[in-house]
Amino acid sequence: MKCHVAASTQNQAFNSLLFLFRHALKRDFGVLCDVPRAKKSLYIPTVLSREEIDSILAHLYHPYSLIVKLLFGCGLRLFECLQKLGHASLKTTMIYTHCVPVRTIKEARSPLDI
Repeated sequence: MKCHVAASTQNQAFNSLLFLFRHALKRDFGVLCDVPRAKKSLYIPTVLSREEIDSILAHLYHPYSLIVKLLFGCGLRLFECLQKLGHASLKTTMIYTHCVPVRTIKEARSPLDI
């Protein structure tokens, strides 16, 4: 049976079998030098440059530009963003902001200022 699972899942299953045989059944599992172990793949995340982000934002229209700016600026997931907006219908969505006292106007930042 072939299952496509992560390397950590395969290793955890293998280690649980080892534990079962050694500690619960008090039996030797056998020679383990030829048993291949799953290895984690190297994952390199894709990072966009500031120019690429600006280009993407320039091609979006309301209400999608608002959602993408909130997702990117606040680091929200899509469900969290829609939950913060109050509902899934974006045609009647209003955003309420809270004023925080700042010393200068340069200190005032908003996630939508990107």
